[in-house]
Amino acid sequence: GASICVHLAAEQQQPYSINTAALLSAPCAGKLPTLSDTYDRSAAVAKALGCRDGDDVAVVRCVRSKSAASVLAATDVDLGSGWGPTIDHHVISADIFDALRANRRRLRGIQATMVGYDENDAALFTLTTSKGRSMTEKEFDAALGALLGEEAAASVKKLYSELPPDWAPPPPLLPTTQWSFMFNRMYTDYAFACPALQLADILTAAESGNGAAVPTWTYEFEHVGECTIVPLPSYYVAYLRAFHASELPYVFANAASGTCQLDAADDRKQMLYTRDAFQLFGRTRAAPWPAYTHTARATALLDNGAATVANDVRAKQCALWREIGAARAHVGDAVATAAAAAAAVNAALGAKGALSIAINA
Repeated sequence: GASICVHLAAEQQQPYSINTAALLSAPCAGKLPTLSDTYDRSAAVAKALGCRDGDDVAVVRCVRSKSAASVLAATDVDLGSGWGPTIDHHVISADIFDALRANRRRLRGIQATMVGYDENDAALFTLTTSKGRSMTEKEFDAALGALLGEEAAASVKKLYSELPPDWAPPPPLLPTTQWSFMFNRMYTDYAFACPALQLADILTAAESGNGAAVPTWTYEFEHVGECTIVPLPSYYVAYLRAFHASELPYVFANAASGTCQLDAADDRKQMLYTRDAFQLFGRTRAAPWPAYTHTARATALLDNGAATVANDVRAKQCALWREIGAARAHVGDAVATAAAAAAAVNAALGAKGALSIAINA
């Protein structure tokens, strides 16, 4: 999903002309590193590998001579965190949302987009990283404060504390407290759901007065079944629910993970509907539910082999995240650079890994 966002925002689309795009769980609202950021990080890795002597060619040759394990050991951040598309002012001129708002001409050739996310998207990153420890309120506050700053963290905690409970029966050795689930719920909105819906607003010209709207359909995948992208016991799936990339086996109607035996009738029904809906979109550039517009903001909730349409989903949460995002845009690099926040969040969770990738994405 994130890679497609970059292609949509790229200055140089030719000869890679895009006319139809489907984005699944795309964290497109994040800050992209600058060339200077990327050069500095690369130089730090080369230095840690002992590759400091000679010209650039010699340094590159030295780095390439090292084993993969040595390179990973020399990297002070998780692979995937900070290593990716860079604002080079040639292909990418700005952060994705800013680029799309500033120059809608790049969207003229796009005839349709599908933008979606999973109901519990962040669970694969948050509810599986605490190594058997439940998050306490103190750890929740520390993680949220590190990510957002104290003032914004207080607003987020208040809103999510007031939402209806979001619990699931936990399997052994996994988080069990309300704070674990609340952090997951918050992070799903922060990193996946709200950026997806904001992207739909940008594409449909709700956030821009120039350029024609791009016909867009949005969905929230909610089905929980035996078909998963990785083999998981049923009690674990019930705990995580519709987590990151849960729709993929249903979109492609395959058993890539080895778990899609389709013994359950509801799984078969969901797979047929999801597969057919995406194939229809590919053929006709239209989904079998109402298009997203800046007036109705219709989103299809995919479950039980059908699409239930809801308007303006997650409205309160996304309004708050937009407000926080607008405020943070004026703070500068101290907040925009998420490495320190990622480290603090992982420390609060007792983990190092998946979550920091999501934060910097």
